[in-house]
Amino acid sequence: MILFKSRKTKKGATVPRVTKWIVSIGVFALCVAVFGFTLPAIQQTLPNQRVLCSDLRVTMDTTRDAGGMIHLKTKVCNSGPGKYSFAATPLDGLYIIQTWHPPKTAMQEADTKIVQHTNLGTALAVNECKDFAALDYQIPDFSRWGHYPPTATERQAYKQFTAKIEKRGGTGLTNCEDTNQLNSMMSVEVQYMEKIK
Repeated sequence: MILFKSRKTKKGATVPRVTKWIVSIGVFALCVAVFGFTLPAIQQTLPNQRVLCSDLRVTMDTTRDAGGMIHLKTKVCNSGPGKYSFAATPLDGLYIIQTWHPPKTAMQEADTKIVQHTNLGTALAVNECKDFAALDYQIPDFSRWGHYPPTATERQAYKQFTAKIEKRGGTGLTNCEDTNQLNSMMSVEVQYMEKIK
């Protein structure tokens, strides 16, 4: 009794027709599974999985008096479009001061100090701003503002004041936590004459 008819291939081998039906059904089922169900599912989930990143921007205002006192007021704002949130570690707002004396550069003199930290919390909503604790800093051995020819009693000096944000402990921010890391710090450089003791 013959259950399935066979046909000859070009090389003379026979292939049962039922094999073609099984293969065709399998291909059709695969197409339905991939194009009929998978693609719509991807289209529905992609918008829900979109991540909105934050952009943390630091601005700093500085004033100074004739006696060599520097007043720094700084804030950080989230420009969005997403909210910043990292529950494990708070944001740290810190001030860094570099000092150097010509002809040395800042790198050569390597006098860098962190002078103040501010706990800014673990979240920052879109368009929300938070203030650093204000810093009033008296320049040691200050003589006068500006640069003049050195003498036996005073020499030229520079200080750079930098305000920046990072996670507490010195951990940096990811590219999505801060999409433009060039504006998450701000520096001001001052020239002055320093008394020689």
